[in-house]
Parts: sequence; C-alpha cells; structure tokens
Amino acid sequence: METFYEQFEIYLEGAMDEQDRRDFERRLEADEAFRMEFESYRAIRSSLQENWKAQAQTEALQNTLQGLGREYFPAASEPGASAKSGLRWLWIAGAVAACALLALLFWPKDLYQQFYQTPIAALTVRSEGQQQLLQRAEAAFNSGDFARAT
Repeated sequence: METFYEQFEIYLEGAMDEQDRRDFERRLEADEAFRMEFESYRAIRSSLQENWKAQAQTEALQNTLQGLGREYFPAASEPGASAKSGLRWLWIAGAVAACALLALLFWPKDLYQQFYQTPIAALTVRSEGQQQLLQRAEAAFNSGDFARAT
C-alpha cells in the first residue's frame, strides 16, 4: 500500500494549491482505503498536537514555578545546618535543666519555718465574760504553748 503522508500533511496545513486540493478531496470521496488512512493520520496528528500543547504548557508551568521558587525560596541551606540547629537547641535545653536543678538543690528548705511568726492573739480586748480563762489561753498561745491554749 502506498503511503501519502506528505500529501496528508500538506492538505492539513492548508498549503496545497487549489487544483491539488480539489483532486485530493475527490480522491478522498472516491477511494475508501485512502480516506480511512487519511482519517487515521488526521486523528493521530491531532492527538500528537494536543499532547505537544500539553507538554508545552507543562514545561511553561514548570519553568514558572521554578522561577518563583528561586525568587521566593532562597537556596536550601546545607544539610548539616539543620542538625547543627537541633544540637544548639539541645544544648540550650540542657543548660536550662542544669540551672533549674541547681536552683532546687541550693534553695533553702525551711524558709517558712525560719521566718514565720505567729501573730499575737488579743482575745480579751473586747470580751467581758470569762476574762480569766481567756487571759490564760491568750498567755499560753502567745508563749507558744498551743496545747494548753486550747
């Protein structure tokens, strides 16, 4: 079977002169095998053109994204930089933990007992009955004998 791909391409491009175009179209109508081969060629050609358009668009998008990436995201730092950063934070956390441990070790334990002063009870200032009992309880409390004051 003879192939006519060059004629198909010239016809589809619209580059045939008027007489050749009419002859080509008459042959398409008359020869079934020629028409089938032409239709196959046209379908493959349009499929390839769509694919090439999609590839061109994909490449254009990829170039645009790479350009934006270079513009807005500077070159990635060296791989060891993130490890160094993590190590730095580990040192900082260790130093904070050491300071907290030292503060707990040297913090005075009995600060409350050391500085607490029991307030003086003045129960008899405003009471009238049972004066003597309250005065004894007050004296015991103020002297620190809490068991006798109750």
